[in-house]
This record gives sequence, structure tokens and C-alpha cells, in this order.
Amino acid sequence: MSNGGQNNSVNNGDLYATQSGDIHINHGAPPARRGPRTDTKVLFGTLLADAGYFLYGVKAYTGNNTTADMWRSCTFLLLFLVTCALLGRWVRRRI
Repeated sequence: MSNGGQNNSVNNGDLYATQSGDIHINHGAPPARRGPRTDTKVLFGTLLADAGYFLYGVKAYTGNNTTADMWRSCTFLLLFLVTCALLGRWVRRRI
């Protein structure tokens, strides 16, 4: 018995489509990527920059309360806050 060519029932009642076109079978998700992702690389790069800038600021500190010391400390604090934000984002994506 034909029902308009939409579906045919054969082989003990198994149902298959008879519409034209290619059949694509999805076998689940692709395998997980190995190695550090981009956000991990950015975080490690920022941590290295943070540590390097901190060491530079310690070495260049004059102790005379100059504006250069203030700029270095403000830049370090800004970089530290960005690093903390990236670290928080990195942790939230892993939990």
C-alpha cells in the first residue's frame, strides 16, 4: 500500500523515508580538542606580562614619590585587575 511516496514500511515494520536527496549520518560530537585553548594561552601570557611588569616596577622604583613611580604603580594595578578578571572568566568556564 502506497501512501504518497512519503514513507514506506518494509523489513518487519522498519520505517524509512523515500524522499530524494543525500542521507547524512551524524555520529555524535567531534572528539575533544587537546592542549590549551585560546583563553588559557591569553591568561598565561597576561600572567607573564604581569610578573614582568611588576619586576620592572620594583627595579625602577626610586622612592622619591615621583610621578613616574605613580604611573608605574597605576599601570601595574590596572594590569593586575585585568589579570584577575581573566582568571575569574577562566575558572568560570572550567566549572
